[in-house]
Amino acid sequence: MIPKVKDDVLALCKKADSNLWGSFNRAIDMARQTAISHQVFPTYSEKSGGAIRMSEQEACFAFVEAIIASNYLFSAETPTKKLYQFSGKSEESARTDLSLYNTTLENVLGIEFKSKGVSLSTSSHPKITKDIQKLLREPCDGLWFHVLKSTYNNTITNLFKVFQSDMLDMYKKYKGDIGDKVIIFHICVLKHGFSVHKMCEVNESSITVPNLKQFFQLEYHVSREELVNTNNKNCWNVNIK
Repeated sequence: MIPKVKDDVLALCKKADSNLWGSFNRAIDMARQTAISHQVFPTYSEKSGGAIRMSEQEACFAFVEAIIASNYLFSAETPTKKLYQFSGKSEESARTDLSLYNTTLENVLGIEFKSKGVSLSTSSHPKITKDIQKLLREPCDGLWFHVLKSTYNNTITNLFKVFQSDMLDMYKKYKGDIGDKVIIFHICVLKHGFSVHKMCEVNESSITVPNLKQFFQLEYHVSREELVNTNNKNCWNVNIK
């Protein structure tokens, strides 16, 4: 990934963070409104508790708003170049949530969005595995954008363990179909108002157990409402609201 694109992707992620944080604050309390985004977080019915609905769709649209304010172009639900067999008996084209293009219509980034906490033992883990496979095998660089409504001191750590396991398993399984590339991981936490961002080099020497274990380390501590500290950032770019 050329430096300019790398810097531009970080700027787009930070803009999406701001869009999400502002809209989330507005959903909690109009008096705290700081929203610069047109997006509204919907709420469930009063009978269902009236909680704020948060999904990967909010993250995707926040990122789209950031793209619209830039010089980049995008496509949604982009058909993949490779074939995949996630279910059924035959391989077929899958979909990438969002694709980023430069002004010459070169696909410079495939983006997958996910939400909520996940661990190696949760039922949603296979959905993570599928998207990690797509980001690894597709010919362009990739971005994983994950949004959490809130976090405990181990929520991101558990998520990182899933990434570490899936990156290693999928690379071993499809090594002959994966070229050298970059995958960026971005985690945005709404309630606590911070995000972390880091670029992973994908090649034969980097995708090993020791390297991935080192890459997916971040020492952080949160209170009920905010990020208290990051004792060891481990080269993660930390963006605070």
